[in-house]
Amino acid sequence: LVNKRLEQYQDALVNFRKVISIIPNDPEATWQLADVCELMGNRSMAIKQFDLLHARLPTDPGVLARLGALHAAAGDEAKALQCYNESHRVYPPNIPVIEWLGTYHAQQRAYEKAHEFFAFASEVKPRDTKWPLLAASCQRRAGKLADALETYKSVHARNPDNAECLRHIVNILTDLGRTSEAAEYDEKLSAAESRGAGSGGDALSAAEKQEPLIGRAKLEMPEGGLPPDEESPHAPETPGRALNQSVMSDEFGMGGVLDDELLPGM
Repeated sequence: LVNKRLEQYQDALVNFRKVISIIPNDPEATWQLADVCELMGNRSMAIKQFDLLHARLPTDPGVLARLGALHAAAGDEAKALQCYNESHRVYPPNIPVIEWLGTYHAQQRAYEKAHEFFAFASEVKPRDTKWPLLAASCQRRAGKLADALETYKSVHARNPDNAECLRHIVNILTDLGRTSEAAEYDEKLSAAESRGAGSGGDALSAAEKQEPLIGRAKLEMPEGGLPPDEESPHAPETPGRALNQSVMSDEFGMGGVLDDELLPGM
């Protein structure tokens, strides 16, 4: 582990292989060996090691998510989807996995399916506005304007200065012919924009243009188990290191504005 921390990956690789030669079925050593292989850029070997770990821990959602991330990075969307789906089945509330699945289905323009994942994320993270915004974008893209309007209004009730939300409310009300109500929200939008509230457009736009989220676990494997989620002592950590930063920053509100140009034009 010291070699790994010092980025002496070749030495770390040798030492983890020594541990495995002594304790062949040790899951922690196998995890670390796979992790080092990925850090060294040897994706195929990392997949092989995580496959071995998966054979020993077939229902571990963290291992499944790492495999999903590696297959996604390798461009094998079918295997990535299979792994992420299985990880989600075993441990539904893992947000990075939900995010990948929702983004994947949005890219496929399966907006109703994507909506299911983003709506569920809203339940897992009820105080995070990006998830209901993504869910509403899916409803709008699926042609369910009335449902999208209710979702946007729900977000507005909790976040009255969210300009993106107000902009979509105005657009939908206009499309529905409710011009007087649209004018009321347009005034609120102007006030929010004058206060410098968030800009941007459709929260889903970036998701469809970006590659599926990829990455590796952010935390080291603790003694006695696979990496825990940062918010739950029992939840496995999943893709993190190589997550597509433009998606995370812009599309999902982690440090940037939500971009309305993620989805293809309607």
